[in-house]
Amino acid sequence: MLQPARKESQVTNSEFFEQLGAPLRNTRWSWGAVDHHRRRVFLRLWMDDMVSKGGPIRVFEKLLSSDPRRGYSERREHLDLIRSGGYTAFGVVCTRDGPGGPIRDFTSGAVLRLGDLDEDREFVHATVVGAESVARLK
Repeated sequence: MLQPARKESQVTNSEFFEQLGAPLRNTRWSWGAVDHHRRRVFLRLWMDDMVSKGGPIRVFEKLLSSDPRRGYSERREHLDLIRSGGYTAFGVVCTRDGPGGPIRDFTSGAVLRLGDLDEDREFVHATVVGAESVARLK
């Protein structure tokens, strides 16, 4: 599993998404971004969700999906693009200071390649199918 490296780069999280060709819509509430030209979706994923749950990664909590905050509707848009089959999904692994906390670090050297989405009553999950060097994606 990818581990975010402390101060691996001086680049900010929002600058990182720009370098991937997928600028964040809003640097405060966006959970990911889209590169429509190359048909790629980049989702912020939380290390604490991956480590504590095991198996497929939880990418969206459906119980909260009716929340009016902008990040939820944007995340739904990203998942719809992935479900359409026309966009490749990647995960940017981030760490935070506890659930709901701000981003502390993120892995800037590689991203996770995500497979198909699966749903249960509470969550939308994605399976990690590999890792990609960021240098190859630019």
